[in-house]
Amino acid sequence: LTTRRGEGLGWKILQAGLMAAMNNLGYKNIYIEAQCYAMPFYEKAGFTVTSEEFLEDGIPHVEMRTNEEAVGKAKSDYDLKKGVRKEEK
Repeated sequence: LTTRRGEGLGWKILQAGLMAAMNNLGYKNIYIEAQCYAMPFYEKAGFTVTSEEFLEDGIPHVEMRTNEEAVGKAKSDYDLKKGVRKEEK
């Protein structure tokens, strides 16, 4: 996938997973442990940081959470074809 950077593939994969968890499995709130360098990506997807930084296998992480409302807003604010938030165009 590194040859396809900037095409929004990570966003599409994340959105498909979130929609499956919420629509097919009935989850209303999603919790992840994200590597700190990826926080901006997850924040654009509607996640918020809910912990202090911690190490997992020597790599800095934070807990992040989101819900249906935040995911829906993030999805509507994002241009899937360009891989950027609409206000960044």
